[in-house]
Amino acid sequence: MKLKPKRAVFLSNQDLNLLNFRLPVMKEMLKRGWDVYAMTPPGEHSREFSRHRIIPIFYNLSRSSLNPFKELKAMLEIGRKLKELSPVLLHTFTVKPNIYGTLAGRWARVPVIVNSITGLGSFFIEDSPKAVMVRSIIKMFYRIVFRMSDGVIFQNQDDLDFFLKRRIIPSEKAFLIRGSGVNTAFWNSDFRKDNSPLRILTVSRLLRHKGIYEFFKVAEIVKNKIGNHVEFLLAGDFYDGNPYSIKREDLEGYVKRGIINYLGWLPPEDLKRVMASSHIFILLSYREGIPKTGIEALSMGLPIITTETPGCKELVEDGVNGFLVPPRDVKEPVRKLEILIGNPELRKYMSYKSREKAIKEFDENIVVEKHMRVYERLLREKGLL
Repeated sequence: MKLKPKRAVFLSNQDLNLLNFRLPVMKEMLKRGWDVYAMTPPGEHSREFSRHRIIPIFYNLSRSSLNPFKELKAMLEIGRKLKELSPVLLHTFTVKPNIYGTLAGRWARVPVIVNSITGLGSFFIEDSPKAVMVRSIIKMFYRIVFRMSDGVIFQNQDDLDFFLKRRIIPSEKAFLIRGSGVNTAFWNSDFRKDNSPLRILTVSRLLRHKGIYEFFKVAEIVKNKIGNHVEFLLAGDFYDGNPYSIKREDLEGYVKRGIINYLGWLPPEDLKRVMASSHIFILLSYREGIPKTGIEALSMGLPIITTETPGCKELVEDGVNGFLVPPRDVKEPVRKLEILIGNPELRKYMSYKSREKAIKEFDENIVVEKHMRVYERLLREKGLL
């Protein structure tokens, strides 16, 4: 490359978003001689960037605010910082950074701007008057900014088709890269105990649309049938400011009754240990990009029960490495769980198939290389390679 300076900015609404999902791509850019910047609101994990030689840049953003003056202020701040940095490449994630980053990036004359759609979010699932209104606003702005950006990366075919059919994005700007990828060497365990209690795990943000309430009901039914021979584990944190967060008292009720063992948010090493001692992974989400926790469970060789919905169905070949069930349903997940609980040989077979699928389809090296190809293609089109 003959770029001076070679600067890439990754823009998100949260430091943890970049650290959890984008770090392998950012580290690969560093290896290829780029200066890499992480632009996020300041957070408790921001110091982690410097450990990886990634330079943190902060801006102010309220994720829940719809105040137009606050939003304009955030966009102008992003624009000023981009103008100062003068990056060659800007990659944005989540709704507000996609919109504000693209508008600000074009004002700052960033040569190449890439957006990512990593799931459509709660406003595309709900049909309340507020959700319908916000969804319309998002689609309107996306129609504008996706014609200004150079490429948009989608994580599943359903989301890509949704945007194409509604002419929100020109087809020549759409790219498909399935999931964020995981380090399959790290997320690996040959240890899988088959003694009692059988441990059934879900890992998710604690939002209604992640199927948390359905998980509670499934756990209650199965526990009433089987008792202490099965244990239901929940790892994840509350999403403050999100109107679709579950109620803390609801979770506490299931914990007090001994139905759910709540683990809170777990760092990777701790989550790996929990997955290594679990037998089945279940995620009853209504819609996803492709959930990274599900890919981690695949890589750890867990049979998976998940919903036949965009982003989730990509994790499972039904009957091979797990089962697909209808969203918002309780009866079918209970039935599939009972099959797996009563059949250790089937669990063993599905465990092998999950691990195989993770390596073939979701290893982070595959995902990182696909991102590099997108960047190189767009930079070449601008005469920057």
